[in-house]
Amino acid sequence: MTVPKDVLIYMSSYPAHGRYGAICMMLADAGVPYKQRIITHPEWAQVKSEFTTPDRTPYGALPTLKIDGKLYSQFLPIMRYLARRLGHFDGKSIEDAFLVDAVADLTIDWFNELVRDLYLNKDPAVQEKFINELQPRYASALDSYLGQDTSGPYLLGEVLTYTDLFIYTTTQDSPGFLVDKYPNISALVQAVESRSSLTDYLAEFKRRKEQSSATH
Repeated sequence: MTVPKDVLIYMSSYPAHGRYGAICMMLADAGVPYKQRIITHPEWAQVKSEFTTPDRTPYGALPTLKIDGKLYSQFLPIMRYLARRLGHFDGKSIEDAFLVDAVADLTIDWFNELVRDLYLNKDPAVQEKFINELQPRYASALDSYLGQDTSGPYLLGEVLTYTDLFIYTTTQDSPGFLVDKYPNISALVQAVESRSSLTDYLAEFKRRKEQSSATH
C-alpha cells in the first residue's frame, strides 16, 4: 500500500455527487487528506486546455485527480487505481475483483442513462420511461448483486469496495429514487452513511447542495 501525500481533485461545481463523489469518499474513508479545486462551467471553457496535452489527459474531462504532480483522468480507472494503490476497496481474489469491476460497469451504465435522460433531457416521455422502466431494471440487478453475500451490507459482505460507494452516490443523485423498494441497496445506503470516516464529507456535501439550492 502506498498512501498518496499530495492529492488534488479537479471537479465540477454541479451540486451532485456525480463522477467525483465516490472518489472523495474513497480518500476520506482511507484517511487520505485531499484538496478540491471546484471548476464552474464557464471557467472550464477557459482552463480545459490545461488538461488536454498529450502528456497529461488528452481527452480533457472532469473529474481529474492530481497525485504528486501527475494527472489521472477517467472516473472508473481513477477509482480502480486508488483501490490498488491504497490496498483497499477491491476484491482480494481474482473472482471478487471481477465481480467488483463488473458491478461498477453496470452502475456506470445506470449513471450515464440517468444523466442523459433526466439531467440533460427535457422530454417528459423520455424521463418517464427512465423512471418507470430503465432505472428499476438497474436497481433490481444491483439489489440482486448486493444480496449474494449475506455476511454484510456491501458487495463483498463486510468489505467496502469502490463500487459500493459508486452505487451509493448514484442512488443519491437519482431524483425520486425509492431506495426502500430495494432492501439490499437500502442496507448499503444505511451502512455507508453510518461510517464515521465519511461524516465530514457527507455533511460538507449536504451544505454545498443546500447552498446551491438557495441560490437558484
